[in-house]
Amino acid sequence: MFKKYSVSFLVLALFTSTLVAKKWTVPNFVADTVTVEIAGDSLFTLSSFQFVKDYRSGPGRLIGIDTKKKWYYIPVDQHYILKMPLADLCNWYFNDYLAPSQESHLIIDNLTYWVDRNTVFSKGAKLNGYSRLVDENGTVIKDWQWNIRSDAKGKLKPEERMGLLIKTWLDLQNQVLTNPVLDLRISPFPYRRQMMVWSDLVFLNDGYVVDMRLSLDFPVDEVDRYSRGIRGLYYRRSSIHESISFGGKDKQWYFRLNDSWQIRTGLTGRFGFNSIKTTEYEVVDWWNIFLVNLSGNFSVEYRPRYYRGIFAGLGLYQLVNGLPELIDRFETGVLLTIGVNLP
Repeated sequence: MFKKYSVSFLVLALFTSTLVAKKWTVPNFVADTVTVEIAGDSLFTLSSFQFVKDYRSGPGRLIGIDTKKKWYYIPVDQHYILKMPLADLCNWYFNDYLAPSQESHLIIDNLTYWVDRNTVFSKGAKLNGYSRLVDENGTVIKDWQWNIRSDAKGKLKPEERMGLLIKTWLDLQNQVLTNPVLDLRISPFPYRRQMMVWSDLVFLNDGYVVDMRLSLDFPVDEVDRYSRGIRGLYYRRSSIHESISFGGKDKQWYFRLNDSWQIRTGLTGRFGFNSIKTTEYEVVDWWNIFLVNLSGNFSVEYRPRYYRGIFAGLGLYQLVNGLPELIDRFETGVLLTIGVNLP
C-alpha cells in the first residue's frame, strides 16, 4: 500500500514540475462575447470622415465588461462589443450633420456602462462618460460629462439596455455638436470616479447623531441638479440608549445655487440595533433592541464646481423613530456637514 501511494505521489510531482517548467498558468476564462446592436447600425458604412478619436483605456469595439457564472460556479468575464469600432460608429453617425472639412476633433476619453443599485427611486442601468472637443492645436474648446440613466421599462437583456443608452448618448452628443454653445466651464481634472467622504453631525435635544457616508461616483460638476444613493454608517447616542445601523435605503438630491453653493436634501430609511440602559426601566420589551427610523435632511453646502478638498454645510435634520418605542417619535436637530472630495 505504501509503495502504491509513493508511485502516485511521484507521478503527481513529475506532472506538477512539468507544468511549472512550462510556466503554466490558469487560463483567463471569457464566458461569451455579446454583440451590442445600435438602432440603425445595419446601414453602417465606413466613412472617410475622421472626426472622432477614441482615447478610452479599452478602445475599439469593446464597450463593456460584465461577470457571469460559468458552469454555475466559476465567475468569468463577459465582453460586450459593438459591430464596429466606437470611433467608426460615431464618424458614421455624425457624418450627415457635421462638416467633414472642420479641423476640430471629438475625443472620447471615457464611456462606462454600469448598474446603480444604491438609489431607492432611480435604480437601473447608467452610462457615464467624458468627451471633449479640441481644435487643431489640441486645445480643449468644449467638454461634456455624461450621466445618462436608462428609462426603458420591462425586462431587457444587458446588451439591449446598453444599446439604448449608447443610442441616447449618440443623439445627445450629436445635438450639442450641431448646436454649438460657448463652454465657460472646462474640467481641470482627469475624468474618473472620485471618492467623497463626509459626516453629518446632528445635535438633538437629547444626544447626537453621527451619519458617515462614503461614495465613489463619477463627477457631475457640469449639471445643476442630480441625485445619488449613498449608504453609510449611522450612530445615535442619547441619555438612555445607543443605536447603530449600516447601509439603509437612501436618496440624496442636489440643487446647485451657483458655482460655489448647492442645496442637498435627502431621505434615508434604516434598520439597525439598539443598546438600552435597562436601569432606567423596569421592563424593556425584546423588540426594542431593533432600530427602525426614517430621517430627512436639508442643508446648504459650500462645494464649488470642479472642487477637490474640504467642504462643509449647515442645515436641519428630522428623525421619525419607529423603534425603539422608549424615545420620542419625532426629533428635530441642527445638521453640520464636514467632508472631503478627493480627486
